[in-house]
Amino acid sequence: MIKRVHLKNWRAYRDAEVDLAHRVVFFVAPNGVGKTSLFEAVRWCLLGLPAGRNAARAVRHDSDRAEVTVDLQVTETTQLTVSRSLLRGSGRSTFTATRDGIELDEDTYRELLREAWAVDPGLIDRLVFGTQLARSRDTAFPVRNHLATLLGVTPLLEAAEVLELREKEVGGIVGSLKDQAGDADGIIRDAEASVAAAQADLDRAIAERDGLTGQIREAEILIAAADIWDRYRTDVEEHNTTLRGLLDKIGDLMEVDSEAPRRSVEAARKESERRLKDARSAASAAELRAAHAAAAGDLLPEGITQCPTCLRPLTESERHRALHTHEISGTHSNDEIEQLQSEIERADRRLADILPFVRHLDQLRQPALPTIDDPGPEAHKALTRLRNDEKRLAENVGELRAILEAAQQQVVQARRHVEDQARLDMAAREELLLQTARHTLVSLADRYLSERIEPLVREISHRWKRLFGSEGLTLTADGELRMRRGQLDLGLADLSGGEQAMAVIITRLLVISATTHVPMAWFDEPLEHLDPRRRSAVAQTLVRAAQTETVGQVVVTTYEETIARRLAAAAPDSVHVVYANTEPID
Repeated sequence: MIKRVHLKNWRAYRDAEVDLAHRVVFFVAPNGVGKTSLFEAVRWCLLGLPAGRNAARAVRHDSDRAEVTVDLQVTETTQLTVSRSLLRGSGRSTFTATRDGIELDEDTYRELLREAWAVDPGLIDRLVFGTQLARSRDTAFPVRNHLATLLGVTPLLEAAEVLELREKEVGGIVGSLKDQAGDADGIIRDAEASVAAAQADLDRAIAERDGLTGQIREAEILIAAADIWDRYRTDVEEHNTTLRGLLDKIGDLMEVDSEAPRRSVEAARKESERRLKDARSAASAAELRAAHAAAAGDLLPEGITQCPTCLRPLTESERHRALHTHEISGTHSNDEIEQLQSEIERADRRLADILPFVRHLDQLRQPALPTIDDPGPEAHKALTRLRNDEKRLAENVGELRAILEAAQQQVVQARRHVEDQARLDMAAREELLLQTARHTLVSLADRYLSERIEPLVREISHRWKRLFGSEGLTLTADGELRMRRGQLDLGLADLSGGEQAMAVIITRLLVISATTHVPMAWFDEPLEHLDPRRRSAVAQTLVRAAQTETVGQVVVTTYEETIARRLAAAAPDSVHVVYANTEPID
C-alpha cells in the first residue's frame, strides 16, 4: 500500500504531506481543490506517467520545480521510497528510489514491481489507476496476455504466431503454384516454337547487317576518293586565285600572256638582264674612250714636236687638231656614259621589280591531278543512306535479341512448371501440417487461459447482477468488457456513465485479486456519475473489497464527505477520511 505522499509545488500544493497508511482512504475535498492533483501526482511518481512536457504543466505557477515523494509498501517485507522531480518548461525530470537505504535505478525499480506484483508494468497503470479505461480503444484489461505470461503460456502463443506466419508464407506459395499449374508440356512446345521463330528472324537480320557492313566499307573508300578530289579542286581554286593576283600586279610592269604567264615573266626577266648587261658593257667602252681622250690630252702638251704614238714629226697645227679631236671624243664619251648610266638604273629597277614575281611564280606550284577516278557528289549521299540502313538494322537486331531472350525465358519458366507441380504437393502438405500444429498450440493455450479467466468472468457477471439486478456484463477472453441487452452487443463506451464506472470498478478489483499481487487500487471520483442511491452502494463495495482483502488498499478521491464520514464511523479501524490541505493559488 501507499503510506505517505509528500507534494512540493505540485499544482495547488505548495508543501503538503498526506498520510495514507490505512486500508481504505477517502480523500475528501470540494471540486477544484486538489483531489485529482493528488491522484495524478502519485501516478506520475510511481509510473512516470504522463511524461515530459505533459507532466511539466503540473509545476505550481510560482515555482520552477515540483517534487513528489511516495512511501510504498510493495510487499509485507519490501518498502520503497520513490521520488520524482520536474522542471517547468523543459519537462526534464529526475528519478530516485531507495530500498532499505540502497538506491535503485528506474529499470531495477520497475523489475522489482513486476516480480513482486506478478504483473507487467504496462498493466499496473490500468489496474491501479484505471486511467481512461472507459474511453480507450485498446483492450481495457489485457488479461489474456497477462495470464499467458503468468502461466507460462506465452511461448505456446509465440510459437503459434511463428507457425501462422510460416503458414501464410506457404499459403502464398501454394496459391502461386496453383495459378501456374496447367499443361506444362504444351506450354514448353509453344515456348520452344517461339524461340525457333525468334532465332530465325534474328539470323536473317544479322546476315543482312553483315552484308550491309561490306557495302559501307566500299562506300567509305569512295568517300575517301571524293575527299581527295574535293581537296584537289580547292587547291586549284586557291592556286588560280593567287596567280590572278600576281598577274594583276605584274600587269602594271609588262604585257603578260595569260596562257603562259611564267614564260612571259621569264622572258621579261631575261630581256631586262640582257639590257642591263649591254648597257653596262657600252658604259665600260665609253668610259675607256673617255679615259683615252683624257690621256691623249696629257700626251700633247704645248711645245711637243713629235707624235707620242707614231713618233712622226708633229706640227703645232696638227697638235691643236689632235687635241680638239680628243676633246670632242671625250665629250661624246662622257655624254654617252651618262645616258648609259641612266639606262643601267632603269634596267636594274625593272629587273628588281620583276624578280619577286619570278620567285612567287617559282613557289606557286600547280596542284597535282589525282591518280584515282572522281566518284562525284553521289558518294556522300550513298554512304548516308547505307548508314541509316545500318542504324535501322542495329535497332531491329536489338529488338529481335530481346524477343529471343523473352522466348528463351518462357521456355525456362515452362520447364519450371513441371517442377512446380511437385513443389505444390509438398507445399500443400506443409500448409496442412502447419495449420494442425498451430491449432493444437492455440487450443492448448486457450484451455489453460480459459480455466483461469472463466471464474473471473462468472464473478464479474455475478457481482453486476447483484448490484444492478440484471445480467449481461461479461469479460471476453481478450479482456474487453461487453454488455448484452437483448439482440444488442454493447461495448464499454456504449454504456451510461454510471454503468461504465461500476463495470470498471468491479473488473479492476476482480482482475487485481484473481490474477495479480497488486496491493492497492486508486479511484478518482468514482461516485461522480452515479445517482445518490448507487453512490452509497459503490462506496460500500469499495470498502468491502479492502475489508475482504480482495485488494490490500483502496484510495478514493471524492467530494461526498457525508458518505465517507458515515463509512468511516461504521468501520473506524479500516476506513479513514483524509482532507485536502492546500494553499490558495493567487
